[in-house]
Amino acid sequence: MLAGALAFLGATAAPDRSWPKDTTAVAETAARLGADAAVVGRRYLESNACEAGRELLADLLAENLDPSAGDLTKQMMVAVRNDFRLGRTVTVDGWVLSRTEARICAIAYLAGQAA
Repeated sequence: MLAGALAFLGATAAPDRSWPKDTTAVAETAARLGADAAVVGRRYLESNACEAGRELLADLLAENLDPSAGDLTKQMMVAVRNDFRLGRTVTVDGWVLSRTEARICAIAYLAGQAA
């Protein structure tokens, strides 16, 4: 569902290699994903309120990404595949998403709330 959004997120991410630790850059980039991603993010956070913070979500994403390794788009796609392979999935409104996808959507939602 969000493969294109993940590609877009990586393609437009700021060149700052501290991503995703830089929560401002993450929030700005995630906000570009649009309303659908924000809705998914809101619904995800309704069931995972303990993750409802941009810094925390950035830290959780950073666990599966290595900004110094280069292409973040590829890293995100690998993280999504690994989530599915390892059973790190969530169901949001009937859609089965990887945790990585859901957390990116959650950042999009929180970025919209802060705007």
